[in-house]
Amino acid sequence: MIEDISDRKETEQKLSASRAIITEVIQQSEDSFISFDQNGKIQVANRSAQELTALDGELVGKTYDELFAGEPESPLLATMDRVRRSQRGELTEFFS
Repeated sequence: MIEDISDRKETEQKLSASRAIITEVIQQSEDSFISFDQNGKIQVANRSAQELTALDGELVGKTYDELFAGEPESPLLATMDRVRRSQRGELTEFFS
């Protein structure tokens, strides 16, 4: 049996292109963006998020607890922890 998968391949290519565009928009944004998975690991964090958190090194793949254990409580960390625990997105603005 031979199956034509050209439509599926075309769909996969379009999805891949869309992901690349979204990733680029997130990375170039001056707004901070951090996305946690269901286990509390950071899946996506842009340059602005790294600057806002003042952390050195790569954030992706690390957990909230690994990054912020022992840090003094702040409005930013409290919000990140609340969103991480609820597993729902939240739009929050912080001003320095």
